[in-house]
Amino acid sequence: MKTISVKSRIGPDGVLNLKIPTSEKEVDVEVVVVLQAKSKSTSWPDGFFKKTYGSFKSDPISRLPQGLLQAREKLV
Repeated sequence: MKTISVKSRIGPDGVLNLKIPTSEKEVDVEVVVVLQAKSKSTSWPDGFFKKTYGSFKSDPISRLPQGLLQAREKLV
């Protein structure tokens, strides 16, 4: 038994097309497909801010001088 992991996208018609190259030829196989939607969560993990708030307090980040912006020719 082999486990093959692929990433694909279900089309607007609701059909998932898979092409999976294998080393097997002319052999009967049983295929199991498990669909797992990608997580779209953009939330922060529980307790993230409580754990990280003030973590640079003893060594604050400072921004160095950025210098002057170079003058360029105007585009026509």
